Amino acid sequence: MKTDLGPILDAYSACGHNTEVGVFETVPNKKELEKMLNFDTDAVLMVCPPRRAPATLVDGPFLKNVEKSIPIGLFPLRNKTSLQSFATTILKVHNKKKDVLSIALLSQKYPRYSHLVDRMKASLTGEIASFRWTSHELTREDMIKGLRLGLGLSIYFGHGRPTGWVGYYGLRAHHFKTNNGQALGAMLNLCCNTASRRKVGYSFAEKMVMKGVTSASFAAVRPTLHTDNTRWSVGLCKAIEQGARSLDELLLQAAPLNNSAIEHYRIIGDPLASIYSSWASVEVAKGI
Repeated sequence: MKTDLGPILDAYSACGHNTEVGVFETVPNKKELEKMLNFDTDAVLMVCPPRRAPATLVDGPFLKNVEKSIPIGLFPLRNKTSLQSFATTILKVHNKKKDVLSIALLSQKYPRYSHLVDRMKASLTGEIASFRWTSHELTREDMIKGLRLGLGLSIYFGHGRPTGWVGYYGLRAHHFKTNNGQALGAMLNLCCNTASRRKVGYSFAEKMVMKGVTSASFAAVRPTLHTDNTRWSVGLCKAIEQGARSLDELLLQAAPLNNSAIEHYRIIGDPLASIYSSWASVEVAKGI
């Protein structure tokens, strides 16, 4: 197993992270996963059989030990090539220049979603580079160009489906050309179903990580409530203001108090993904 996971272990080691490997003969349940946690565990990456949907593997984005909640990322392992590709994306995201926290704020062309973007944009001031790229302002093609600049984070509000977003005239995974641009640190899909495999082979959230568009995708396996996603938006602003630098820090600090707002979501990919980027990426993004 160590050899099979070699590219990922090497990637995390190169990024300065200590790793431990747990091997299970069958897919473990939540209790089995939590038993292997140490007091100093920061995050878990579960490399799992591709036939298992995210909804069936864990019951939320966090595990728990006695001390704290611990983010868990899921990665469907198809073959060695997909493993190496994911490891390469991890390296690129962790090793890029971390000059500034950069965020693309995205939404469907609908008032209640663009209103959330406006609120976040107004709240995110100071040494934070935020870009309002709603479907009111940008075409799908220009928005994709922006996401391929290597920014730290994107957040989408709107309707979602297992195949993608309703916004931007129906965004799908095939609209992103493989190896065309830099990887986004983390993609937050604050909408319904984008990690669901209902009537699809792989969900949109999984494809975003598998194609190397992003190192991590935070997405729901079921329908979500707009009120809950509004709570997430408030928590995200506070977490960013408090200095969150990576996806694990961001989600732990931003999580709403009500479990119903959390339990439908999953982390696909790297739970430790950096949400910072270089000034060079930000300068190009200003021209989008």
